Amino acid sequence: MGNERNHDPSRSERPSPGAAIDVWGQPDNGFYLAGGPKQTVEIVNCVTANSHPSNIRIAGTDCRIKGCTVVTGSNFNKNGFYFEQRPLRLDGGTCTVSNTQIKQLLPTGWSVTVQHAIEQATLKNVSVGIYKHPQLALVVDDGVGRCTVNGFNVKTNGWQGTRGSLFRGWPDVAKNITVNGRAIA
Repeated sequence: MGNERNHDPSRSERPSPGAAIDVWGQPDNGFYLAGGPKQTVEIVNCVTANSHPSNIRIAGTDCRIKGCTVVTGSNFNKNGFYFEQRPLRLDGGTCTVSNTQIKQLLPTGWSVTVQHAIEQATLKNVSVGIYKHPQLALVVDDGVGRCTVNGFNVKTNGWQGTRGSLFRGWPDVAKNITVNGRAIA
């Protein structure tokens, strides 16, 4: 289900085989699943990389992203319709992200975006690596109903990340959040 025709320089960073779903280099979202009211979307044990504008974009009731790995490692032409690559975008409803890893080798978009139409978002045991230059790790829109974070670890490689440079908005409940091994919540 991936786009194997495009050369992908990040393949050397590809996690070991065994993922249930493997999506690479899609031009208009890697996964874009909107379940709607009383419809659930689950994305479990997948690997996705270099899709823009979002690698995983979901909405629905009791949606889950679990055990996934997202890699951004290609630099797209800035003249294209979509330039940025957001690893995760939660669009609406209720969503939980757990045990998920984000590796932004060439960051061009926010790591996790919680949009205003989200009624309840829960992030548990999420790790984010942002390489080479500053990028936001978590954006919680002002209109979000409730956002709970327990276990969100950010490592910045090649630049010094701080709470101010990595977070826009703040979760309602914030526990076990670290930046480069230092607790900030």
